[in-house]
Amino acid sequence: MTVVQRRGARGALALFVLLLAGAAWWGWRVETPPEPPEAQVAEAPRPRSKPRRRAQAPPSLPSPAPTTEGAGRDSTAPEPEVFTLRCEAEASLLEALDAVIVRWQQVPFAVEGSELVLRGVPPVGEMTLFAEGAPPMKVSWMETATPGLGRCVGEPLALTPAGRVSGVIVNRGLWPQSRVIVRACGLVVRADQAGRFEVDVPVGECDVVAQRRDGLFFASSDIVTLDVGDGDDYRLELSLPEYRQGGVGMGISEHEEGVLVERVLDGGAAAEAGLQPGDVVLEVDGVPAAALTLEEFVQVTTGEAGTEVELVISRGDGSDREESIYLLDRRVME
Repeated sequence: MTVVQRRGARGALALFVLLLAGAAWWGWRVETPPEPPEAQVAEAPRPRSKPRRRAQAPPSLPSPAPTTEGAGRDSTAPEPEVFTLRCEAEASLLEALDAVIVRWQQVPFAVEGSELVLRGVPPVGEMTLFAEGAPPMKVSWMETATPGLGRCVGEPLALTPAGRVSGVIVNRGLWPQSRVIVRACGLVVRADQAGRFEVDVPVGECDVVAQRRDGLFFASSDIVTLDVGDGDDYRLELSLPEYRQGGVGMGISEHEEGVLVERVLDGGAAAEAGLQPGDVVLEVDGVPAAALTLEEFVQVTTGEAGTEVELVISRGDGSDREESIYLLDRRVME
């Protein structure tokens, strides 16, 4: 779904482009997001037994320019050449640390005694730590009273309790060109060409689902809910649909009588059938649209490309109001 602003007395409302992905209705509070940043993606599989190795930034990375920011600093004092961040950390974290990401870029780090040391970072910011056997950790830091020096918030830093989720995705190779990911406990992991995946996740209840991009749409496996404990190791088999995901191609928003059509997409069944912005969907496959959330409406109207969905549409007001029935086919849209 794509969200835009809606005009009308109800104010700004979300426009959901009906990309008809069965994943889009997820009740587990996951929206189909933009492509995940590399800092949040773990390549799979990652063996537990791999050697510890200090990650270094590529030599081509430019050295950051000296900063002139920082609250409370004497503006007349000379700026330090390089801003340094020093964070106390437990030995287990320092030993397991693989990489540090700041502003979506890997940066070089050093371990000096019980401290993690970074140089050339901003005076205030946030970084993500990638450590073997632990989920990615987000850590904030702030400038200290000492010019050119920052400290982490919540130090000493320590490994967080974690479990591991691994497995295989069935039907991963039906469309080799399609991008396939697994969303696990708020993290994103890419499956390899054989459909295998592995990711360390935080403890607690969470959902795991595989997702494949079919053109503009997303097809998903069933959702698996886990209650992860420290050291738990789950092995799952997630099955993607054997069919490609299709949709009718509409942008929608809420309406007191059902669902408002805000836009129709070129090449979709809705446009071909003559649906127009301003039409109101009263029923979908016999279900009153007003009784559905937008996510539930998507669930009902999406599915296997080539199948059909029946919509009851209202158009116009007062004596000019008309109701019509449309039978629309779900289509793959590249």
